[in-house]
Amino acid sequence: QTLSFADSAAIIKECSAVEDAAPILNGVAQIVYSSRNWSTNVQGTTSSILNVRDWPLESGRAFMDQDIKTATKVCLIGKTVTDNLFGDMNPLGQIIRIKNVPFTIVGVLAEKGQTPNGQDQDDTVYIPVTTAQKKIFGTSFPGMVRVIMVKARSTESLPIAEKQINELLKQRHRIGAKQDNDFTVRNLTQIMQAAEQSAKIMTILLGAIASVSLLVGGIGIMNVMLVSVTERTREIGIRMAVGAKHGISAFSLLSKQLPYR
Repeated sequence: QTLSFADSAAIIKECSAVEDAAPILNGVAQIVYSSRNWSTNVQGTTSSILNVRDWPLESGRAFMDQDIKTATKVCLIGKTVTDNLFGDMNPLGQIIRIKNVPFTIVGVLAEKGQTPNGQDQDDTVYIPVTTAQKKIFGTSFPGMVRVIMVKARSTESLPIAEKQINELLKQRHRIGAKQDNDFTVRNLTQIMQAAEQSAKIMTILLGAIASVSLLVGGIGIMNVMLVSVTERTREIGIRMAVGAKHGISAFSLLSKQLPYR
C-alpha cells in the first residue's frame, strides 16, 4: 500500500484531464443500531466520491471539508444498510456503531443497484477518510489509502488521464525509469467490457452444454425405442403373417409405449 490522501489531492490539482478524485480506505466491519447489526463494506473517503461515482443523495448532506479536517464521526449509508437496520424508519440523525465507535448518520444515498458482476452497491457505509484512518482501520503510514477513484473529464480524455496519473505518481513516489511501479492504474470501462465479454462467453458455453444434454437425451430415447422394437420383431412378424396391416401394427406398438395410470 503506497497511495496516500496527498496523492489524491495532487491528482485533482495537477492532472488536467481529471475532473475529480476520491481517496478510499475500506474494509468490512460490523455495524450496530439498537438490537440490530449488519456486516457491510465501510469506506473512508471524501465528498468527491459522490461526484466520481455519479451517486446522488436521497436525503441529508454530504461530507464537509470540516468533517475531513477534524475526522468527524459522521456517515452516509446505502439503501441496503438502511433497510436492514432501520426498515421504514428515517435514519437521519440516528447513531450507529462501527467497530464500537459511534457515528451520526448525516446522509442517505440514493438506490444504486448492482454492478455487472452482481455486487450490491447499496450495501455500503461512507465515513470521512481521516476518521477511517485514525479511528477505524488504522494505517501503516500517515495518510495511507488503498484506492484512489478518479473521474476523467470525458470518455475521450481517459487515455490522457491515465498517462498523466502514471507520470505524476511515478514522480511523487520517486520511481526511476527502469523500476517497477508501486501502483496500478485500471480503467473501469475496460474492466466492465471484459466482464461483459466473459458473461457472453459463459452464455455460449451454457448453451453448448444444454445442446449436448439434449442430444445425449435424444440418443438415449432413440436407443430405448430401438431395443423395444427389436425385442418385438417376432410378434410384429406374426401379426403381419396373419394379415394385420402395417398401420395397425405400428399403432399397436406405439400405444404400448404410453404410460399407464
